Amino acid sequence: MKWRAACVRLGRALRIVFTATSLLLLLLTLLGWCQGYWHWRRISIWRESMSESGYRLTESRLDLGAGDFGMTSGRCEIDAEKATAIGCPTGVRWDPWFFTGEPQAIRRSFGPLPTSQLPEYQMWRWDHAGIILGWKQHRDTLAAIWGKRMPGALCNSYYLALPWWIVAFLFAVLPTDRLYARIRRTRQTRTRSTA
Repeated sequence: MKWRAACVRLGRALRIVFTATSLLLLLLTLLGWCQGYWHWRRISIWRESMSESGYRLTESRLDLGAGDFGMTSGRCEIDAEKATAIGCPTGVRWDPWFFTGEPQAIRRSFGPLPTSQLPEYQMWRWDHAGIILGWKQHRDTLAAIWGKRMPGALCNSYYLALPWWIVAFLFAVLPTDRLYARIRRTRQTRTRSTA
């Protein structure tokens, strides 16, 4: 019986923690949604690594814009000989990057790149009900994505864009359910007390 009571207490504690976390994320989502109409923000983390097999540049990126929330994961690879010739750094290096600009729709930045300037360009894009899912691949000559010149590097990027209202809805489900349960228990208590 003791372990059952402990499991019940643990379950209640976990529900409280998850509800509070969801509520906090909901508030942050609403804040990001509102500020997106005044400023477009991009938060990127680059990781550069050089090994015997070659040089790799990866990027993880969040875009907070007017009406949309975007996530991107990209990678550029080049063999060690070419990397050394163009002066790519050795070892492993992390480089965070923050950018703030004028409000813009993120889905415009997820559009097609100039194929005439990017050899071996391929793209797949699914755009439905405000949700964008896509993939791009090309041989980078102008470094249109990362701003780094890496001639001949094979670059891949995967991206997802969601309207802010979808993100807010997902984070609002658990707090709303808990609030409804609380209101229902209060009504039942009042009904019993008046009966």
